[in-house]
Amino acid sequence: THPSLAVAPDGTVYLAWQNEDDGTIQIFRPDSSGTWTPDHIVPVVNGDPQVFPALAADSQNDIYLAYVHDQVDGALKVIHRDAATGLWSNDPGPAITDFQSEDPPAVAIDSVDNLYLTWGHGDNFGRTLELWQRLAIDGTWSQVNTFVPQNCGLDLTTDSGNSPYASTTNSNAEGSQSVLVNGIG
Repeated sequence: THPSLAVAPDGTVYLAWQNEDDGTIQIFRPDSSGTWTPDHIVPVVNGDPQVFPALAADSQNDIYLAYVHDQVDGALKVIHRDAATGLWSNDPGPAITDFQSEDPPAVAIDSVDNLYLTWGHGDNFGRTLELWQRLAIDGTWSQVNTFVPQNCGLDLTTDSGNSPYASTTNSNAEGSQSVLVNGIG
């Protein structure tokens, strides 16, 4: 469940999904014959499942995967695949001391390879959507904005001027929902 796609500039397609049978996140890409083959599997850690994968590709054909480790504790993780080596490694994520999320993260990369990450946390009465940026030049993370009250982050993208936009839902007391688009920049 929760499939996510990314296409690298070289045309390679990556597909990630949450395997509900074993709690892993599986990432596949086609081989030279077009057969989908495993590229990486994010394993279960201490019996805790990995959930809500979100993929993005940068201009160097590197692939980034954001996901939530253990839906109960909600630890946000970001890893990346180096196109030059083909290896996956951990990418330090934002320094969040009280992060807890039941919401899927979203990830986007702008034209100068800055990485944007959004996710929601809190309960239905006090939700916050976080938007963070990792600078391509030095890899440092910083918080760009928060949106309150929001139910969850649905999607994230950047425009040609490298400004991020996050779409979210917002519910009122009567149960109706509206979709909001928040632009920053």
